[in-house]
Amino acid sequence: DQTEAINAYNRLRDQDGVVAVIGGTLSGETLAMKDIMVQDNMPVLTPTATAVEVTQDAPNVFRACFLDDYQGQAAANFAATTLGAKTAALLIGTGNPYSEGVSEAFKGAFTAKGGTIAGSESYGTADKDFSAQLTKIKEMNPDVVFVPDYVQTVGPILQKAKEMGITAKFVGADGWDGVQEEYADAAQGNYFTNHYAADSPSETVQNFITAYNAEYDKVPNSFAALGYDAVYAMVEAITAAGATESADIITALKATDHPGVTG
Repeated sequence: DQTEAINAYNRLRDQDGVVAVIGGTLSGETLAMKDIMVQDNMPVLTPTATAVEVTQDAPNVFRACFLDDYQGQAAANFAATTLGAKTAALLIGTGNPYSEGVSEAFKGAFTAKGGTIAGSESYGTADKDFSAQLTKIKEMNPDVVFVPDYVQTVGPILQKAKEMGITAKFVGADGWDGVQEEYADAAQGNYFTNHYAADSPSETVQNFITAYNAEYDKVPNSFAALGYDAVYAMVEAITAAGATESADIITALKATDHPGVTG
């Protein structure tokens, strides 16, 4: 809720007197707050808002995650090179900056690789049944279907696609993370880009997973890992600044090179 995001930021600033903000979580509400945060020159570090516009013309806004255009290109390269896909269909959430942004990057990179976009279908935030869109995609007979959205939307899409006998591989973005637990049967055999892999042999990754699992009794998704990294990156910057003035924290954030769980 973009209006509530703005209200939440105003409460943090006016009532709590915060000196820095970690957030927002998704691109939509982060963009909603952006202009006010820039006007305030508030030091901001979003763990997971991947839309390109989040940090544009905003010298006080930083992120711990990669950008939508980066992961869109990575997904397209993977689809074309590793999966050998020649044709792709797009399934896009209308009015969702995240879904639209990653799709645009995928489309550009996939066609640059010599691939063909067979077509695209869209859905609104209130849609719960994706039969109509998937019927049209099935008729396109693409090699891959690119669906950049979040688990609560992607899971039902994958379930419906499986019911309909769609054999194309589905490829997605980091918002899928968690689909492998919540919609395991439908997600099996499909792919998504992500900020870290829970099966990485990295000692930093495995120590984090062990501690997180001990506390919450589940494997952390990328939102948890990026949130963790963002907190410690902010702590490192404020410590290095030796002050809580906005300008000092922003300068320190620019110089921060934090070796986190996600890299």
